[in-house]
Amino acid sequence: MSDSKENPNHKNKPYDPIKYYEFINDGSPTIQNYIDKRFKDQLKWYEDHAKSSMIKYYTCHVVIVFFGAIIPIINVFSLAADAFMIRVLSSLFGGTIIVATGLLQLTKAYENWINYRSTAEQLKQEYQLFALKAEDYSDEKTPNKDSKDRLFVEKVESMIRLEGKKYLSTHQYSQPKQTQP
Repeated sequence: MSDSKENPNHKNKPYDPIKYYEFINDGSPTIQNYIDKRFKDQLKWYEDHAKSSMIKYYTCHVVIVFFGAIIPIINVFSLAADAFMIRVLSSLFGGTIIVATGLLQLTKAYENWINYRSTAEQLKQEYQLFALKAEDYSDEKTPNKDSKDRLFVEKVESMIRLEGKKYLSTHQYSQPKQTQP
């Protein structure tokens, strides 16, 4: 596997972020290029990762609940001859619960799911407002088409930037404070 990123639009050409947009005559990208190449890719990324995080979250919780319920049941119905096997199974099931709980805390699957889903919904709502020329995109508030396009890009990029900040703050691990002697 090569270290260079692949261009998502052209399989055999290396990815060049500067040439990501198709340019029009004056050398600037169009709003349609932005929507097709950036907006839709970001929306898909957030929707895919929200779904993946939701699946991780529910899978870990199902494992925790299932094995948490099995442990007392196998301990109650154990026979004296099977005591060693029951202790082994209880230990394995308890270990499985600990691993699933640790994975939830480590991956922050719930927080990611909520943040990604929220961002995806905000992006979709912003696109609808833009496409229907509603609220800030109305002719009364923003009569110039270029201003509407720029406003849309600024709002979308702001949402993406904000989600990135949320991700970093969610995934930062606080160091224990050291006391001075």
